[in-house]
Amino acid sequence: MALLDTKLNGTTNLLRVLCYGSAHSKKTWWAGTAAEAGFNVLFLEGDGNWSILQNINKKDHDRINVIDFSDKQKEAVFAKALVRLLKQGKLIWDEATKTATALKPFPESAVCIDLTKLTQNDVVVVDSWTALVYSLSVQYSRENGIDMSDPDKADRDYYGWAGKLALWVLNQLKTLPCHVVVIAHSTVYEKYSKDGKNMEMQRRQPLSTSGPNAMQMASKFTDVLFFYAKGVAFKIDVSGDADKDGGSRSLAPKTYSWDELQFKDLCKAAKVTMPVDNPILDMSQESEAAPAVEEKKQPALGVVKNNEASVSVQKPVELKTPQTEALATKSFTLGAKK
Repeated sequence: MALLDTKLNGTTNLLRVLCYGSAHSKKTWWAGTAAEAGFNVLFLEGDGNWSILQNINKKDHDRINVIDFSDKQKEAVFAKALVRLLKQGKLIWDEATKTATALKPFPESAVCIDLTKLTQNDVVVVDSWTALVYSLSVQYSRENGIDMSDPDKADRDYYGWAGKLALWVLNQLKTLPCHVVVIAHSTVYEKYSKDGKNMEMQRRQPLSTSGPNAMQMASKFTDVLFFYAKGVAFKIDVSGDADKDGGSRSLAPKTYSWDELQFKDLCKAAKVTMPVDNPILDMSQESEAAPAVEEKKQPALGVVKNNEASVSVQKPVELKTPQTEALATKSFTLGAKK
């Protein structure tokens, strides 16, 4: 029988932090303070707002790696790249073309992302969840011939597909051998009665693929921090209740000033072992190469329902569960509505 104290003494505390709030409330900057605490920080960047990290102490800049996963004008780069990285664990990423590659020699603009080599001295930051959700909608619309600029072309199948895939991403992030920070924006979810006349619920929560999907997010994290500005001051609310997401396994439920709750302060409260003489993260091309990547056709992310005559799936796959099991297919075939 394993006694609790024995278990606790042998446990490495890994943080899973959800930082959500309004735009420009120092969420990305806060995640970057992990570098000032001695951690290596890998930003999987979909927003393009990483320049705020210049405010991190210059001596710690070498500890921050920013990988540009932001979408192209007509291509959902972020969603495809993050799903592929989480599936494979390793990725050779060409930042110049925003594509994964297995061709050798690797171009000078390529970096090696190897999640399997990360440790408790590293932090992976997804910035932002909002950008990922939008990228999912772009990919779904593209593969199903939906014009996103036409509000009458909404497809209700999207919510089920995107919601399951979004939760799959969160569950995969939980398995990483390092600390994880997900940055999201906030929204107010309002649920009305079936006749639309009465509001049954109003709740502050992160913006996700849908209101019900966002309600499941907090359970995936050890800490849910709400960032906001009050005048010229920036605050972090660590309290939650029936009307708002928030809370922490180690911090007292109250509102902190931004300066008194940096990443190092959360680590101290959670009894996280701080890095000592932490070597800089090696993301050079000479690192172990990622698995071969098939680039012959545009990769898709999952499958839509195939019980309608209008849906054509190129290669039938026996799925144990919809959407998430489709991630095991090599090409991520989704199939397009005609």
